[in-house]
Formats: sequence, C-alpha cells, structure tokens
Amino acid sequence: MKTILLISIASIFFSCNDNNEKIKTLQEENQNLKKYIKESKDGSYDYSIKEKETKKIDSIQKDMNQLNKKNDSLIKSLEKQLKEFKEEKNKKTETSNNTNNKAKYTKEEFREIIKGKTKAELLNILGRPNSTQDYETTEHWFYDKIVYDPITRTNRDVNLVIKYGIVTNIAIY
Repeated sequence: MKTILLISIASIFFSCNDNNEKIKTLQEENQNLKKYIKESKDGSYDYSIKEKETKKIDSIQKDMNQLNKKNDSLIKSLEKQLKEFKEEKNKKTETSNNTNNKAKYTKEEFREIIKGKTKAELLNILGRPNSTQDYETTEHWFYDKIVYDPITRTNRDVNLVIKYGIVTNIAIY
C-alpha cells in the first residue's frame, strides 16, 4: 500500500508540475498578447487582428482554468488516497494493538481460565504464543503483556508450562 501511495504521489506531483509549466507558458503568451494589443493603439491597428488576439486571450484563459481544475482534481485525489492510507494504517495499528494485547486478564482470572487447559484450548483462547521453548518433558509457551496488574497498572508477561499437553504451571512476571 505504501509503494502504491508513493507512486501515486509521484505521478500526481509530476502531473501538477507539468500542468503548472503549461499554465506558466500560457500566462506568458497571454501577457505578450495583451502587451501587443496595448502597444498597437495608433490608427494603423487592424481591428480584426485585435478581435482575433482577444479571442486567443480568452482561449488561453480557458486553457489555464482547465489546467487549474485538473491540478485541483489531482490534489483532491491525492488527499483522498492519503486519508485512506491513514485510515488503513490506523486500522492496522488497532489490530496490532489488539493482537499484541490480546485480552487483559487479572492474574486470578488468567489462572482460573488457563489452569488445566490443553494446547488446543490455549490456542483457541489466547492464540499463538509469542515464543516457545521445548524441553524433554515440558514445553514453555510465552505470551507477552497478556495479564493486567491493577496494582502497578502494567501488562505482564506469562510463561505457561505444559506437561503432557496440559498446562501445569503458570508464571506471571
């Protein structure tokens, strides 16, 4: 998503820059025509040329307005994409926070819910552990910041000791 957004930003930037160059050229041409008309005030000035040049000025002004509208549209598109990107990023952050924190249990609640559970039940209740260690007769499953300690107002890590497929010991630290 980031790459697509960056490509889109670059594309919009170059389009706007290109449109700005065209606008600048049209403004210069417009200025030159106005100057030409102003300087041709003597009696030898052909009014059909003046009418033609005035129409050209109007056409240039119309082209500049269209390019400005295109720039505005491109900028709105970019703003929309940035907004969508921020919303998606916020959703990912919320999901990440929910995944990292999973659920907040007090020590007592956690012990009551987990004691004697099988590995399959643990996976259903808590999801995959953050890390594991295997020993000859036991496994240790580690969950980060899953238990809330109301006294310290912090989240605590947990080490679940699993023997023969069942939780036998819970260490909260």
